[in-house]
Formats: sequence, structure tokens, C-alpha cells
Amino acid sequence: MQALVYFLVVVGWILVAGTFILCGVFLLLHNVVADACVSMDEWVQNPTAHTALDDILPAALVKRSCKCHRGMEEVCCEVSSAGICTTPGRLTPNFYSQMEAAVNVSYGLYRYGPFLVDLQDCTFVRDAFTNVSNRIALVCESTVAGSTLGW
Repeated sequence: MQALVYFLVVVGWILVAGTFILCGVFLLLHNVVADACVSMDEWVQNPTAHTALDDILPAALVKRSCKCHRGMEEVCCEVSSAGICTTPGRLTPNFYSQMEAAVNVSYGLYRYGPFLVDLQDCTFVRDAFTNVSNRIALVCESTVAGSTLGW
């Protein structure tokens, strides 16, 4: 009899721990889904306002090094602390990196220009969020309604 009681106590504690874990997972997912729905709807309604998605949507800036690549050493020079060339060459590493960035940007515009034109006023993102919002609107509404009703 005592073994049965110990067994039931252990099973009870496992059930309680499992319930707490499942409640925490549900709460986390509920908040994430609700916040995502609200954020997408806010951005679709007013994409120029400062919303929670502003931190996600802008392109990340890439930090560039100021060194000449192999084969370009004869064009680049070493610079003094005043920024003046001290060795033969016509470009400082800073100017070289600026030229390299301009070439990369121009190639990117050439290669991805048509796609970027579609993204120019964020209609692509707005359409995607509208589609997602329309498709999961029922899920969002039922989740909110279920949580307020105690489901």
C-alpha cells in the first residue's frame, strides 16, 4: 500500500510539472503569435510609422575593411597618420574601399534592380503580410478568444 502511495505521489508531481511546462509553452506561443499578428497588422496599415517590425525590415549594414586586395598593391599606397600617401600608388586604402563599395553597389543594382524596383515602396512586403494576416486571422482571433474565455 505504501509503495502505491509513493508511486501516485511521484506520478502526481510529474503531471504537475508537465502541466506547468505545457502552460509555459502555450503562454509563450500565444504571446508570440499575438504579437506577430498585431505587428503585421500595424505595419500593413501604416508602413511609414515606427512599428515593432522596423528593427527587422531594414537591410543590415556591412562593415568593410580598408585594405587593398591582392594584385592591387601597385595602385594603393600606405598612408601616414595625416592620411597622405607615403609609398608609390594613387589610392589610399580608404578610397580603395570606397571604390570597391561603389562597384559592389553598382553590380548589385544591375543584378537585383528589377527585384528592388518591386520592393521600392514595400508593396511586396505589405502584400506578403496582408496574405499572412488574412490566412491566419482566424487563428489569431480564435487564439485570443480562447484565451479570454479560458480555453
